[in-house]
Amino acid sequence: VMETDTAGLDLVRFVREVQNNSIIKLIMRTGFPGDQPERVVVVEYDIDAYLEKSDLSIDKLFSVIVSGLRAYKTLKSVEDIRARLEKQNRDLEISAAKLAQAQKIAHLGNWTWDLKTNAITWSDEIYRILGYEPNEIASSLELWQSMIHPDDIKYSEEFAAKISRGDAEIACEYRLLRKDKRFRHIHIRGQVEFDDDMQPMRMIGIVHDISQRKESEQMMLKASRMEVTSTLAAGVAH
Repeated sequence: VMETDTAGLDLVRFVREVQNNSIIKLIMRTGFPGDQPERVVVVEYDIDAYLEKSDLSIDKLFSVIVSGLRAYKTLKSVEDIRARLEKQNRDLEISAAKLAQAQKIAHLGNWTWDLKTNAITWSDEIYRILGYEPNEIASSLELWQSMIHPDDIKYSEEFAAKISRGDAEIACEYRLLRKDKRFRHIHIRGQVEFDDDMQPMRMIGIVHDISQRKESEQMMLKASRMEVTSTLAAGVAH
């Protein structure tokens, strides 16, 4: 005995709307179809079947339950796959955020260069190394080459020549002009990917801002020279 005439329909709304369960199979059985017409119920309520008691034999009930369970199993599998994909996407977002933070701390960015179209993409940290906000300017090979110190263009040309020669891994160092008109020393390393015909297809690599290291090396070299000079001067004095 139902508490109210709409207790069954209220349960449907509770399952679908309050519990937010869209995959469980709901089958309604009524002894008074005139009170709740089938067309109205099917349109207004998210149910999977609406059956009259007089038409519901044991065999039919068995068939309805088995088919409902099969459909539920399929929907549950789809729901599980969706949940796994969402988790994978969340994990990828977290990993990407951690990678971006690590690159920011290390002053190291990554890039991809399509050797057939010359299209190039930069990570956020490469923009920062160049003095720009991420995506403030459009990444391009021409822009990159225009930033290279005139005295260091030969290193960039050697880099390109090694690609044409078929070298798999290439590295070099040169200076780049930042947005604020200051030069930064960078170490660039790339790995070439080849197509089925063993032609260079794409290159992926990293850019590391090594300006602080270069400054330290210059300071150490200067200190060493001063020490040598002092030693020589002391020898002459004696």
